[in-house]
Amino acid sequence: MSKRAGRSDGRWKKQRAKLVKQVQAAGTPCPLCGEAFVFDDWRSPLYPHMDHIIPLSQLAPGDPRRQESLNTRLVHAECNRKRGNRIRAGYDQPNLTEW
Repeated sequence: MSKRAGRSDGRWKKQRAKLVKQVQAAGTPCPLCGEAFVFDDWRSPLYPHMDHIIPLSQLAPGDPRRQESLNTRLVHAECNRKRGNRIRAGYDQPNLTEW
């Protein structure tokens, strides 16, 4: 049985670390609510979670946006839970030419 890539995969951890570093350096707020992140308390609802902009369940198996680097961002833990696997029209669509 083949192992499915996921959170235990080193690529996921590297992508998350890269996003955290970028967001901390730029002071970027949560793209869903506009509030600042809390980086020092993992129990906080404002702690950053890695979010798939377009949920993997809504992408075809061969879609290039399935790659972590093309389809992820940091959002608050609480915002991520509230959003679930929905897409907000016109807001959650990544511009792949900018990435």
